[in-house]
Amino acid sequence: MAQSAAVDEPSLVCLLPGRPNVKYPDGVVLPLRDLVGGSRIEFWNVAESPRIERHLHFTLRYSDDWLFGSLELDEHGDLATATEHAYGLVLAHGHRLGFPHLVRLWNYFGAINAGEGDDERYRRFVAGRARVIDHPPDGGYAAATAIGLPSPPDQLHVHWLATKQPGIAIENPRQVSAFAYPRDYGPVAPGFSRAMLLPGDTPLLLISGTASIVGHASQHPDTLAQLDEILMNLDALIVAAGARACARRSRPRRTAPGLPARPRRSRQRTRASTARTRCKHVLHVAARRRLPRRPTH
Repeated sequence: MAQSAAVDEPSLVCLLPGRPNVKYPDGVVLPLRDLVGGSRIEFWNVAESPRIERHLHFTLRYSDDWLFGSLELDEHGDLATATEHAYGLVLAHGHRLGFPHLVRLWNYFGAINAGEGDDERYRRFVAGRARVIDHPPDGGYAAATAIGLPSPPDQLHVHWLATKQPGIAIENPRQVSAFAYPRDYGPVAPGFSRAMLLPGDTPLLLISGTASIVGHASQHPDTLAQLDEILMNLDALIVAAGARACARRSRPRRTAPGLPARPRRSRQRTRASTARTRCKHVLHVAARRRLPRRPTH
């Protein structure tokens, strides 16, 4: 699922960073700053041309195997209620079209950390989402990201990917699961998984927004150290997903070991590399040009 030059192939969605592009009038404009002059465009190619439904606040694009939705709602001063409304629409129309399983979500809204204590806007967003999804669905919570925008707190943007069959939630052994966070982080724990594994002949790993968190606390004041911690968290997820994918194909003699909270860098990278090599025949974690077909049973 990366930038593709195969623009003549059917695409589930064309993603445009920051601003529209006259060449792709049906593209989805992400509410992000354009850092590369509009030169980067992503096409998520599929086997057949998708059907498209346009509604007042959202658009649905779906093929035989995938649904991609884009939604934009005014907050009207109440982010929690706007989030509840948005996720109600997401679930209702996914069920209507036969794509009841959310596997990846991207949430964008302004001033994400504004507000004190439980009035913080991110906590209000989490509370609104929990009014609709108050327990783990089949397969576990979807992978998800919440991104703050340098814009006024007036609009909520939600993009999502849904499937007909459930995925498998993957947790990071170096981290406390987000849905098990202590009360310090708000009245409602965030309802998402660290990653979602979609099984099949060509498994796909969808990873949530990943920060420099160990346990449930952010690490390091230094940006480069944070980046290094993020890379270790990504490796840990790949190891965990690779072991899970291998276990579905056959019962291995040994599963990939979990990672300690602060592994030695060289040893951790060796473990991750070994696990990826052992499981590369069943788990493709690199960016893809084409969304695979999903099994129907």
